[in-house]
Amino acid sequence: MNLNYNRQTLTSGFHVILDSKVLFWSIILIFPVLGFNFYSPDYNIGLDPSYAWAYNSLLLNKFSSLQKIVYPYGLFGFLKMPFPYYNLYFLYFLCVFISKSVFCYLFLNFTKNKPIVIKIINILALFFCCNYLYTDYLLLGSLLLLMIKQFHKFNVYFFIAAALLLLSGMLIKVNIMISGILLYIVSFIITWLFSTNKKQQALNYFLGIILFIALGIAFYGGIQNFATFIKGSFILSGGYSEALCSTVGIDLPYFIPFFILLLFFITSAIYHKNYIELILFVFLYFAWKHTVVRLDSGHYYNLIMSLVVFSSIWIVVNTNFTAIKYFLSIGCIYSFFIMGNKLSLLPDGIGIRNGLKEFVFTVTNFDSIVKKCDSIVTINFKQSIIPIEAKNIIAHSKIDSYPWELSYFRDSTLNYTPRYTLQSGGNSTWLDNYSKNSIIEQDITYYIFHSTYPEKIKLLHIDGRYLFNEEPNTLMHLLSNYRSVFSNSAFTLLEKSSTPRLIQEKLAEAVNVKFNEWIPVTSDNEHIYRLKVDFIKPLSYKLKSFIYKPSAFFITYKFSDDSLTDKMRFVPANAKDGIWINPFYYDFKTTKRVKEIILESSDSTFYKTNLKIAIDAYRINKKLLSSPDSLFSVVKNCAN
Repeated sequence: MNLNYNRQTLTSGFHVILDSKVLFWSIILIFPVLGFNFYSPDYNIGLDPSYAWAYNSLLLNKFSSLQKIVYPYGLFGFLKMPFPYYNLYFLYFLCVFISKSVFCYLFLNFTKNKPIVIKIINILALFFCCNYLYTDYLLLGSLLLLMIKQFHKFNVYFFIAAALLLLSGMLIKVNIMISGILLYIVSFIITWLFSTNKKQQALNYFLGIILFIALGIAFYGGIQNFATFIKGSFILSGGYSEALCSTVGIDLPYFIPFFILLLFFITSAIYHKNYIELILFVFLYFAWKHTVVRLDSGHYYNLIMSLVVFSSIWIVVNTNFTAIKYFLSIGCIYSFFIMGNKLSLLPDGIGIRNGLKEFVFTVTNFDSIVKKCDSIVTINFKQSIIPIEAKNIIAHSKIDSYPWELSYFRDSTLNYTPRYTLQSGGNSTWLDNYSKNSIIEQDITYYIFHSTYPEKIKLLHIDGRYLFNEEPNTLMHLLSNYRSVFSNSAFTLLEKSSTPRLIQEKLAEAVNVKFNEWIPVTSDNEHIYRLKVDFIKPLSYKLKSFIYKPSAFFITYKFSDDSLTDKMRFVPANAKDGIWINPFYYDFKTTKRVKEIILESSDSTFYKTNLKIAIDAYRINKKLLSSPDSLFSVVKNCAN
C-alpha cells in the first residue's frame, strides 16, 4: 500500500513539474537558444546572392519597387538570406527566435493532460524540431497546430493568429504563403463537414482571411500591388515543377517507410474520426511535391524537415496513443536520414547543434561578425565591376541587369531600377509580359546583358536552359529596342534606342511535326527566326504531374557544319511564345547558323503527340544592324 502511495505521489509530482508554468515558459525561451544555428550565408556573386542582396538593399532604399516585385520571396525575403546591414542581421536572428518560441508555445499546449511518458517524448520531439527546422516549417507547423486546435475549441483569437502566420509566410517566401493558404482552405472544408457549429466556424475563417487580406494590402501599398503579388505567386508556383524538374529518378524502395507511415496515418485518422488531422496529409503532399521535382540536398532535406513536423505534430495532437505511431514516425525519419547519407543528399553538419555555445558567441561578438561578413561581401562583389568607360556612359540613368547578376549594383552611384520579376526564369506568358511591361513602364535606359557562364555555351542559363529561350517576350523587347554601346568579356551594355532594331513580321501558318524527329529550320541574312511551339498535354500526363512531377523537355540544335549543341532544356509555357532558332549565339561575338532542331522529352509517350510549330520572323533594321549576327556589336557615336 505504501508502495502504491509512493508511486502515486511520484507520478503526481512528475505531472506537477511537467505541467508547471515555470517549465512551460522555460522551454519556450530556452529551446530556441539550444537549437540556435549561426547563419553562414554564401556571399559570393551569382544567382542566389544577387537576389539576396537586392532584397536587403531594396528594403532599405527602394521599398516602393519591392512592393511591385513578383518573385519566390516576399517583402521581407531578406529573412531567408540577410546581408550584413546591422539592423537586418539583428532582425533575422530575432525572427528565428520568435518563430521557434511561437511553435514551442503552440506545441506545448497539446501536451497537457497526457501520460508522463508521452509528455517527455513530446518535449524531446519539440527539442528535435528546434534543432532541425527552418523558419518555413516553423511557421507552417504553427499554422497546422492552430488549425487542429480550433477544430476542438473554436476561438476567434486562433484565426487572428492564423492570419498573422499567413501574413508572415507571405512576407518571407511565396511557397510558405501558398501552402498556408491551401492548408487554411482544407481546414475550413474539413471543419465545415464535421464541425457541430458550422456558422460560427465559417465566420471565424472568414474573419481570419479578411484580416490577412487587409494586412497584405497595407504592406503592399494598395489593392493592385497585393492582388498582383498573389496572382503572380500562384502562377509562379504553378509553373515551378515544369520549369525546374530534374530527370533524376528516385529509388522508390527507399520511400516504402514513407508510404507505410502515410497509409497508417490516413486509416488511423479516419478510423478514430480525427478528421482535422488530415490537413497533415495535405502538408506532407506539398513537401513531397517540392522534393521530387529536384532530388538534391536542399530539396531532400526539406522532406526530412516536413517529416519531422508531420510526425511531431501527429504524436502530440493525437488522443489515441499507440506505440506503433511513435515507432513508425521515428523509423520513417530515420530511414530518410539513412537514404540521404547513402545518396550524399544531406547538407553538411547534420546533428544536434551546440546551440548555446553558438548563441553566446553570436551575442558577444555580434559587431565583429557583421563587420567580417561585410568585408567578405566587399571582396566577393568586386568580381562584378563596371569599368569606368561604361560608368561614364550610364551616368545617373536607370539601369538593370539581364538575366540575373545584380551584384553590379552594390555600387551606390548607380541608379538601380529593377524590373518587376527581379531576375529571369519566368515560366509563364503572364510573368514574361509582367517583366517586359515593367521595363517599358519604368523607362529603364540601360541593361547589363550578362554572359552567365564561361562554359562551352556561354549564354547557357540556370538548370541547363539556353538563355535566349527564357522570357522570350522580354528578351525580344530588349533585343528589338536596345543597342549595344559597350562590351567586355563579362557583359554587354545595352542602351535604349528610339528606333526599333527588329520588326516582327506576320506569324507563319502552323504546321504539325513530331517529337524526336529532326525539324528543318530557316536561316538568312535578313531575319531573326524563332519557332512558336505548342502541343496538347494528355490527361494522364497532368495526373502524373499532380501526383509525382512533370516531364522534362529538351531541344538540340544542329548547325550547318553538322555539329550539335548539348541537349538543353526548354519550358513548354515559354515555347508557346518562341524558341530561339537563328542565328544561334554561343556568346556575344560567336554565332552559328542552325539547319535542324530536335525536340525531345523524358516521357516517351509524347513521341506520339503532334507538335504545332509556326515560324516567328523578325526583320532587322538595316540602318541599325548590318546582319542578324550583329545584335551585340558595339555602336559608337551613333544617333538613336
